Amino acid sequence: MEFLNRLIFLMGVTGIAFVLVGCGVSKDEYEKIASELYQTKIEIDKTKAELTTTQKEFANTKTEMNKIMAELDKTKMELKQANDEFVEREKACNEAQSLLKIDLEKQVKEGKEIRSQLVISRLEVAYLKEELGELLNRLMKTAEELDMIQNANQILRTQMAELTKEKKRLRKLSEN
Repeated sequence: MEFLNRLIFLMGVTGIAFVLVGCGVSKDEYEKIASELYQTKIEIDKTKAELTTTQKEFANTKTEMNKIMAELDKTKMELKQANDEFVEREKACNEAQSLLKIDLEKQVKEGKEIRSQLVISRLEVAYLKEELGELLNRLMKTAEELDMIQNANQILRTQMAELTKEKKRLRKLSEN
């Protein structure tokens, strides 16, 4: 834009210079106008050089931007793949979590059943201990009774032996 402004300015100054030169303009004014035209030409050349540099920078920037866009596209694809992989892993995790929840519920149910069976077994053990205690008491009474019977038998044997001796003695006396 600046280039066009300067070009229009240069053309305008050149047109004015031609008009003035053709109309009998003094040499001082002519040199002044020529110097301004030379300055304008220098500024136009500078502007051209700046424009060329700007165009090169723009081309470089465009190339870099294309590279960045390509990298961005690649990154987008990698991100999409990573996201898809994340979704798959999340699904697998949810399925595993569901299976674990079901397994946990089964184990809790089995644990409750085992606990109830354990309570029943403990009650049975307590009952059997009571029965065993009663049986032991009976056995001890029976053992005591057996001891008493054995003692009584021993006494009876002793008495029987004495009676047998007495009988033999009485037979001997009666035979005599």
